[in-house]
Amino acid sequence: MNSVLVIVLSLILAACAGPIAKGSKFIKHTYIANNASLVYLYKPYSNDGVTVCLKVLLNDIERGCLSGKGFIRLNLEPGNYKVVLKPDAFLTHNLMEFDVSLQPNQVSYFEYTTTSDTPPKDAVAKRFYSFAGISGHNLIVEREENDALKTLSRLFESN
Repeated sequence: MNSVLVIVLSLILAACAGPIAKGSKFIKHTYIANNASLVYLYKPYSNDGVTVCLKVLLNDIERGCLSGKGFIRLNLEPGNYKVVLKPDAFLTHNLMEFDVSLQPNQVSYFEYTTTSDTPPKDAVAKRFYSFAGISGHNLIVEREENDALKTLSRLFESN
């Protein structure tokens, strides 16, 4: 009986962990092309209840799929963009949306995370969730470069 319980609990916990990024380890950019912008979107955890990668769309164009412990690097022209994160699953909704305005030679860092506490006021996007007695918020928080680089140094490129 105990072994059955252990197996069931293991399966439940495994279901809460999403896919892990398997690309190249993060290396800090050394150069930004003149009149270009750079955006990093990253997800440092995989045990946040998201069981698929998150499609990243910019102005309705898919630019990658963000996995746990991963990042996506986007080289973009300066301008205004609508960023959408959407689970890579059949018939699904937009999980998070936010707008970003990029200037020439700007580097921006956005972290996807979750919290069971009150979301920070500086979150650029947030969404409340409640499932099986667990509730909290999915968040996108813009990070300062030094803090972002510490986290990114442990991550791998997503698809």
